[in-house]
Amino acid sequence: MKKKSLTFLFAVSDIFLITMCMFVCASLSGKYFDYTKNIGLVDVLFSGMIWMLSACLFGLYNESTMIRHERNVYKATMKSILVYIVIFQIYTIFNNNESYLNIFLLFFCLSVIFCFLLSRLVSSVYLWRNFSSPY
Repeated sequence: MKKKSLTFLFAVSDIFLITMCMFVCASLSGKYFDYTKNIGLVDVLFSGMIWMLSACLFGLYNESTMIRHERNVYKATMKSILVYIVIFQIYTIFNNNESYLNIFLLFFCLSVIFCFLLSRLVSSVYLWRNFSSPY
């Protein structure tokens, strides 16, 4: 039960992280580069679905991935991020209703990579400090 709740917490925090990156990058692009696209519910839902698809492709939230946290989670996260960015780029190309600014996409991709690396680093330090035995 504890592992399933930890997996659920990781999945929810990852989707929240991607959503916050999207809103922050849209806000900064609007402030500095006159980007006026409002991020809507459809964009957030598609982004979340794309993330869950890419995470499931590499088993990011599987129990076997969570057992050996450091090596497996980092590998699965990096692979999932790369697939997510590719699929999100395809989504933005075929999204005829709205146009995405290239600077927004660049900031978004870089912020997703940075935030996930930081998130995984913090989680591994937390798990190492709280669950490793000194004996």
